[in-house]
Parts: sequence; structure tokens; C-alpha cells
Amino acid sequence: MDLKTVLVVTYYWPPAGGPGVQRVLKFCRYLPQFGWRPLVLTVADGEYPAIDESLAENIAPDLAVYKTASLEPFSLYRRFIGKKKDEKITTFVLTEDSQGDLKRRLAAFIRGNLFIPDGRIGWKPFAVNQGLQIIRRHKPDVIFSTAPPMSTHLIAKTLAHKCSIPWVADFRDPWTDVFYYHNLRRTRCAQRLDHRLEVSVLRSADAVVTVSSTIQKLFQEKAENRYFVIANGFDSDDFSGVTPLPADGLRHIVHAGHLAVNQNPSAFWIALSRMTQDKAFSNVCIDFYGSIHSKVEQTLKDCGLMPKCRFFGYRPHHELVSAMKRADLLFFIVPDTSYAKGIPTSKLFDYLGAGKPILGVGPTDGDAAEILRQTNAGMMVEAGNEAGLLEAILKCFKGSYGSPSSSRISSFSRQSLTGNLAELFNNIS
Repeated sequence: MDLKTVLVVTYYWPPAGGPGVQRVLKFCRYLPQFGWRPLVLTVADGEYPAIDESLAENIAPDLAVYKTASLEPFSLYRRFIGKKKDEKITTFVLTEDSQGDLKRRLAAFIRGNLFIPDGRIGWKPFAVNQGLQIIRRHKPDVIFSTAPPMSTHLIAKTLAHKCSIPWVADFRDPWTDVFYYHNLRRTRCAQRLDHRLEVSVLRSADAVVTVSSTIQKLFQEKAENRYFVIANGFDSDDFSGVTPLPADGLRHIVHAGHLAVNQNPSAFWIALSRMTQDKAFSNVCIDFYGSIHSKVEQTLKDCGLMPKCRFFGYRPHHELVSAMKRADLLFFIVPDTSYAKGIPTSKLFDYLGAGKPILGVGPTDGDAAEILRQTNAGMMVEAGNEAGLLEAILKCFKGSYGSPSSSRISSFSRQSLTGNLAELFNNIS
């Protein structure tokens, strides 16, 4: 059949690692099954918080990927704050830098007030120029941009306006309501400018996609448009044929992904500490895969948990899958922020694919809790409920929380979710 064409504007693309790149990567992998041929516009040699070369295996050989140069502040930023040239800047570095010494606070202030909406705005002129060339050659039916960084939406907005092409803006996070926004130390003038950019994107796009209904409502209060929720998901192909890490006589509690300063519930760490002090759980270890904020590490020390903790840093996704499949319990922590109820966390969906008990720490009336209820794949407990957290940990270890619903879990497959996106493209093109 003849395929329609969609121009995909994304900053994150392999070798970038992390959940943000996987969403757009899987969309591009499965869109041809639903009648759409993607063309990818991305950056060459981007500044990524993590690298995962293995994700390139998901790129179809015939997928056209166009990469451009970009002007970015990060090399100067590293030099200014004393980081090494090849040292990665973690996703929560602004939180730490805005609370650090004078040099770090100044660097964070400059980034927050000179680079609006974000440090990737220097990519825009290069991307727009390349995008216009792609459009003249391939005449795409739809433009699809995914953020963060929010600069991708400004690129797509310019291309859509110049070429009169329907445009879908995809938000994995809020814009001016994102949890670390107050740490950008933006002046009122900078905040007003950023807010105007946000509203202009929300009003200009032909449709807006978010990963949760709560984030959708945040945007609906700012601008009228057609809003759709397409959640993050998991790819069953990532789990089939992958063997768990070898058994080592330990019982593994696993967290996959970064932990920021607002993902530090002391009641949960205390509950874990109380459990591991029981001789029946002397062989329990807590494995962290990803960057950990320094204040989280300090809380782990204060709770006496450090002897049970192991830190592996960022690992390629296929290695992470092996670790999740060996786990006795997978846990995630919803960031403590004003829109916490609307954060399903992308790691939750990989946890569903791993098929292991899941414990969520956060609002019991939020989107993540609702997904756990729908799938019956685990339990959600409020971050401050120490007794409830300990009880839930023990229930998950015993598998006494219920039987997961395979049919509801399959609705979060990448293939199914890509079908929803393709249907949206069909409706606006």
C-alpha cells in the first residue's frame, strides 16, 4: 500500500539513551505498519544525559534520518562549572547547580534566562533550514514534534506555518509546570516570554498529545485545542528472548532510571530499612540503575540502607531488561510536585513488560495508581505512609496483591499506542 509521510522532529535519537528517545524511536519503528512512513529530523552529536548505542538496533535500515549541526551552551557550561569535557550532564543537574556554590548558581541563572525555552534553542535555525529542504523534497502529510526539549516544538511550528502542513505536538512533560522549573531561577520577564511561547505552541498545533490526562488538563487550562492522551508504553520485543541476570542467592529490589531530589520519600527508605533488618530478609539488596541525586544518597545513608544498596549508573536498555526480569520487586517514585497525580513515569511501562511485582510510591489517586489498578500489576502507596509502604513491600514480595491482567497490560504495548497515533495522523491530514 502507498504510505503517507510524517516528518518527525526530535532532539533525542540514538545514540541518546533514556525513556524520551524510546517513545519516538518506537513510534518510528511501528508507524509503517499503520500506513505512515516517518522521516526523522534530529541533531548530530547532541548533548545527551545518557548514551545507549544498543537502541540503534530499533532503527529500520530504510528509515531516512537527517542530522544537523547545533549551537549549544553545554561545552562552555561544563568548562565554567569545572566539569570534564566528556562528563554527562544529568537530567536533574539544574536542581543541584541552582543550590550549589556561587559559580554553579550563576551558571544555572544564565541558562535559565538566556536560553529560552531551553538550552537546545540553538538547534532551531539549523533544523528549520534542513526541515524546509526535507519538505520540498518529500512533501510530508504531517509534522510531528516531541518534547522536551521544548525547542523542538518551536522548530515544528515554524515549519508548519511556512509550509501549511498539519502539525501534532507531543508532550512527554509539562512546559512551565515541569517539576524543576522553579530551579531555573528565571526572572519575571523570562517567565512571561516562556509562557507566551508555551501558549503559542498549544494554540498553533493542529493537535496536542500528552502522556497523561492530568498533563492534558494542565494544558487545556492554558489554551483551547484538540488534546489526546497517548501514554508511554513497552515493546514486548524488548523482553522476548532476553534472559534474566544470573541468580546470585540474593533477592533484588530494583529501581530503573534516575532519581531526582524530589523523589526522596524518607518514609519509603525507612520502611525498606526496617524490612532489611529482619533476618528473614537478610539477603535482600536494592539495585539502582541510573543517576541518583546527592540528597537521595544522603537520605539512604541516614536511614542505614547503604550497606544494602548497589549503584550501577545508566546501563543500556537490554541490560536493564535483564535486571528487571531477575528482580523480585520493581519500584518507582513519583516526583513530589504540583502535578504529581499526572506523572505515570515512563519506567512503569517497562515494569509492566517485565512481568514482575510493582510498587509505586506516590499519589494513590493519580494516573500511575490508576494504571496499576487497571492492570492489577502491583500496588500504589502514598509517599508518607511508612506502615502502608512496609505492608505493601511484603505483599509484593509474597505475590499476594492479585493477578495481573494480561489484556489490560497489552493495551500499553508500543504497537497498540502507535496505532492510536497513526489514527490521529489520519484524522488531521
